[in-house]
Amino acid sequence: MASAFVTEDVKTPRTRKAPEPRKWVDVVLKIKEMAQQGEKVPDIAESLQLSYVLVNQVVLQSYKMSVDTLNLFNRQELARLDAI
Repeated sequence: MASAFVTEDVKTPRTRKAPEPRKWVDVVLKIKEMAQQGEKVPDIAESLQLSYVLVNQVVLQSYKMSVDTLNLFNRQELARLDAI
């Protein structure tokens, strides 16, 4: 006689770990690497999900740019991770 109970494997839902914010030092190294490979600033910015201003500042290493780089990067990281 067949059992009246249906058995199924119950899978526990996987909790997805929220991505960690990147470190500016690591991102700068990646920007420099990509620039040395000949990639253009807009392409690097799009690829790394950063603003043109941040990438351009790293590539040009311009003293004339008056951007609070670290704070701007941190805000962009939070926005990228939907934390703001």
